[in-house]
Amino acid sequence: MKRKAKIFEFNSLTSDNIEFIADALESGSVAVLPTDSVYGLVVCSSAKNALNKLNQIKNNPSGKLPQVLCDKETAYALVCANANFDKIAKLWPSALTVIAKTSSQGAKLLGGSNTIGLRVPDDDLILSLIKKIGRPFFASSANKHGEPVCSDRTAISNVFKNTADIIVLKDSIGTKSSAIIDISAFTPVVIRGGFLAEKALNLLR
Repeated sequence: MKRKAKIFEFNSLTSDNIEFIADALESGSVAVLPTDSVYGLVVCSSAKNALNKLNQIKNNPSGKLPQVLCDKETAYALVCANANFDKIAKLWPSALTVIAKTSSQGAKLLGGSNTIGLRVPDDDLILSLIKKIGRPFFASSANKHGEPVCSDRTAISNVFKNTADIIVLKDSIGTKSSAIIDISAFTPVVIRGGFLAEKALNLLR
Protein backbone atom coordinates (compact mmCIF):
# COMPACT_ATOMS: atom_id res chain seq x y z
CA MET A 1 0.00 0.00 0.00
CA LYS A 2 1.29 3.46 -0.90
CA ARG A 3 2.14 5.87 1.90
CA LYS A 4 -0.23 8.83 2.14
CA ALA A 5 1.39 12.03 3.38
CA LYS A 6 -0.21 14.10 6.11
CA ILE A 7 -0.49 17.59 4.65
CA PHE A 8 -0.35 20.86 6.59
CA GLU A 9 -0.78 24.45 5.46
CA PHE A 10 2.13 26.61 6.58
CA ASN A 11 -0.03 29.65 7.34
CA SER A 12 -2.35 27.54 9.53
CA LEU A 13 0.27 25.66 11.55
CA THR A 14 -0.48 25.44 15.25
CA SER A 15 1.86 24.64 18.13
CA ASP A 16 0.25 21.18 18.27
CA ASN A 17 0.99 20.70 14.55
CA ILE A 18 4.64 21.63 15.09
CA GLU A 19 4.87 19.21 18.04
CA PHE A 20 3.38 16.48 15.83
CA ILE A 21 5.90 17.17 13.04
CA ALA A 22 8.80 17.19 15.51
CA ASP A 23 7.70 13.88 17.05
CA ALA A 24 7.26 12.34 13.60
CA LEU A 25 10.70 13.44 12.42
CA GLU A 26 12.32 12.14 15.60
CA SER A 27 10.59 8.79 14.97
CA GLY A 28 11.98 8.52 11.43
CA SER A 29 9.43 10.26 9.21
CA VAL A 30 10.41 12.04 6.00
CA ALA A 31 8.99 15.56 5.69
CA VAL A 32 8.77 17.98 2.79
CA LEU A 33 9.21 21.43 4.32
CA PRO A 34 9.44 24.94 2.93
CA THR A 35 12.79 26.58 3.66
CA ASP A 36 14.39 29.96 3.03
CA SER A 37 15.42 28.71 -0.42
CA VAL A 38 13.26 25.93 -1.92
CA TYR A 39 11.22 23.03 -0.57
CA GLY A 40 13.41 20.44 1.11
CA LEU A 41 13.19 16.74 1.92
CA VAL A 42 14.10 16.63 5.60
CA VAL A 43 14.82 13.89 8.16
CA CYS A 44 16.20 13.86 11.69
CA SER A 45 19.87 12.85 11.68
CA SER A 46 19.43 10.54 14.69
CA ALA A 47 16.39 8.65 13.34
CA LYS A 48 17.25 5.09 12.31
CA ASN A 49 17.04 4.46 8.54
CA ALA A 50 15.55 7.93 7.93
CA LEU A 51 18.36 8.98 5.57
CA ASN A 52 17.93 5.76 3.60
CA LYS A 53 14.22 6.57 3.24
CA LEU A 54 15.03 10.09 2.03
CA ASN A 55 17.49 8.74 -0.56
CA GLN A 56 14.98 6.14 -1.76
CA ILE A 57 12.25 8.76 -2.14
CA LYS A 58 14.57 11.05 -4.07
CA ASN A 59 16.19 8.20 -6.07
CA ASN A 60 19.62 9.39 -4.98
CA PRO A 61 22.68 7.40 -6.07
CA SER A 62 24.28 5.21 -3.42
CA GLY A 63 26.62 7.04 -1.06
CA LYS A 64 25.34 10.54 -1.79
CA LEU A 65 25.80 12.70 1.30
CA PRO A 66 23.00 14.98 2.51
CA GLN A 67 23.13 18.62 3.41
CA VAL A 68 23.08 19.20 7.16
CA LEU A 69 20.74 21.81 8.64
CA CYS A 70 21.51 23.00 12.16
CA ASP A 71 21.94 25.98 14.43
CA LYS A 72 25.22 27.91 14.47
CA GLU A 73 26.48 26.35 17.69
CA THR A 74 26.07 22.86 16.26
CA ALA A 75 27.70 23.93 12.99
CA TYR A 76 30.87 24.84 14.87
CA ALA A 77 30.85 21.46 16.62
CA LEU A 78 30.63 19.60 13.30
CA VAL A 79 33.55 21.28 11.50
CA CYS A 80 37.22 22.00 12.00
CA ALA A 81 36.60 25.73 12.31
CA ASN A 82 39.22 28.19 11.09
CA ALA A 83 39.41 31.88 10.23
CA ASN A 84 37.64 31.34 6.90
CA PHE A 85 34.77 29.50 8.55
CA ASP A 86 34.46 32.23 11.18
CA LYS A 87 34.10 34.87 8.47
CA ILE A 88 31.49 32.96 6.47
CA ALA A 89 29.50 31.92 9.55
CA LYS A 90 28.69 35.60 10.04
CA LEU A 91 26.42 35.32 6.98
CA TRP A 92 24.18 32.80 8.75
CA PRO A 93 21.28 32.32 9.11
CA SER A 94 20.82 32.38 5.34
CA ALA A 95 20.43 30.29 2.20
CA LEU A 96 24.18 29.65 2.06
CA THR A 97 25.61 26.13 2.26
CA VAL A 98 29.23 25.82 3.35
CA ILE A 99 31.36 22.75 2.65
CA ALA A 100 34.10 22.40 5.27
CA LYS A 101 36.34 19.77 6.83
CA THR A 102 34.59 17.71 9.47
CA SER A 103 35.50 17.52 13.12
CA SER A 104 35.45 14.07 14.72
CA GLN A 105 31.80 14.73 15.62
CA GLY A 106 30.97 15.73 12.05
CA ALA A 107 32.72 12.68 10.62
CA LYS A 108 30.78 10.44 12.99
CA LEU A 109 27.50 12.06 11.92
CA LEU A 110 28.25 11.36 8.26
CA GLY A 111 29.70 7.89 8.60
CA GLY A 112 33.36 8.88 8.34
CA SER A 113 33.23 11.62 5.69
CA ASN A 114 36.05 14.17 5.92
CA THR A 115 33.85 16.97 4.57
CA ILE A 116 30.39 18.22 5.41
CA GLY A 117 27.95 20.53 3.65
CA LEU A 118 25.92 22.50 6.16
CA ARG A 119 23.93 25.62 6.66
CA VAL A 120 21.96 27.50 9.26
CA PRO A 121 18.68 28.33 7.48
CA ASP A 122 16.91 31.64 7.91
CA ASP A 123 13.66 29.81 8.59
CA ASP A 124 11.75 29.88 11.88
CA LEU A 125 9.93 26.57 11.29
CA ILE A 126 13.09 24.58 10.52
CA LEU A 127 15.03 26.12 13.40
CA SER A 128 12.19 25.58 15.86
CA LEU A 129 11.97 21.89 14.88
CA ILE A 130 15.74 21.50 15.25
CA LYS A 131 15.56 23.12 18.68
CA LYS A 132 12.67 20.91 19.81
CA ILE A 133 14.41 17.70 18.77
CA GLY A 134 17.91 18.79 19.71
CA ARG A 135 19.53 17.18 16.68
CA PRO A 136 20.65 18.45 13.25
CA PHE A 137 18.63 17.49 10.18
CA PHE A 138 19.69 15.78 6.98
CA ALA A 139 18.17 17.51 3.98
CA SER A 140 18.08 17.63 0.20
CA SER A 141 16.11 19.71 -2.26
CA ALA A 142 12.61 18.33 -2.84
CA ASN A 143 12.90 16.81 -6.29
CA LYS A 144 13.76 13.48 -7.83
CA HIS A 145 17.49 13.09 -8.48
CA GLY A 146 18.45 14.75 -11.77
CA GLU A 147 15.11 16.52 -12.18
CA PRO A 148 14.27 20.23 -11.69
CA VAL A 149 13.48 21.51 -8.21
CA CYS A 150 9.77 21.50 -7.38
CA SER A 151 9.00 25.13 -6.69
CA ASP A 152 5.24 25.25 -6.22
CA ARG A 153 2.73 23.58 -3.95
CA THR A 154 0.95 21.65 -6.71
CA ALA A 155 4.16 20.05 -7.96
CA ILE A 156 5.25 19.20 -4.42
CA SER A 157 1.95 17.56 -3.61
CA ASN A 158 1.86 15.59 -6.85
CA VAL A 159 5.43 14.30 -6.58
CA PHE A 160 5.56 13.45 -2.86
CA LYS A 161 2.02 12.82 -1.60
CA ASN A 162 2.46 9.05 -1.84
CA THR A 163 6.09 8.80 -0.68
CA ALA A 164 6.75 11.41 2.03
CA ASP A 165 5.14 11.15 5.47
CA ILE A 166 4.53 14.86 6.01
CA ILE A 167 4.17 17.81 3.64
CA VAL A 168 3.94 21.45 4.70
CA LEU A 169 2.66 23.62 1.85
CA LYS A 170 3.34 27.33 1.54
CA ASP A 171 1.75 29.76 -0.91
CA SER A 172 4.98 31.53 -1.84
CA ILE A 173 8.51 30.11 -1.81
CA GLY A 174 11.82 30.65 -3.58
CA THR A 175 12.79 28.92 -6.81
CA LYS A 176 16.58 28.79 -6.37
CA SER A 177 18.49 26.29 -4.24
CA SER A 178 20.98 27.59 -1.69
CA ALA A 179 24.30 29.01 -2.82
CA ILE A 180 27.25 26.71 -2.06
CA ILE A 181 30.86 27.57 -1.25
CA ASP A 182 33.55 24.97 -0.56
CA ILE A 183 36.21 26.02 1.97
CA SER A 184 37.47 22.50 2.71
CA ALA A 185 40.64 23.07 0.66
CA PHE A 186 43.19 25.89 0.69
CA THR A 187 41.45 27.82 -2.08
CA PRO A 188 37.69 28.50 -1.60
CA VAL A 189 35.53 27.42 -4.53
CA VAL A 190 32.00 28.50 -5.43
CA ILE A 191 30.03 25.34 -6.27
CA ARG A 192 26.66 26.99 -6.85
CA GLY A 193 26.63 30.71 -7.46
CA GLY A 194 24.45 33.52 -6.29
CA PHE A 195 24.64 36.72 -4.25
CA LEU A 196 25.49 34.93 -1.00
CA ALA A 197 28.25 32.85 -2.57
CA GLU A 198 29.87 35.97 -4.01
CA LYS A 199 29.49 37.77 -0.70
CA ALA A 200 31.14 34.85 1.09
CA LEU A 201 33.98 34.80 -1.43
CA ASN A 202 34.54 38.53 -0.96
CA LEU A 203 34.82 38.03 2.79
CA LEU A 204 37.69 35.60 2.23
CA ARG A 205 39.72 37.87 -0.06
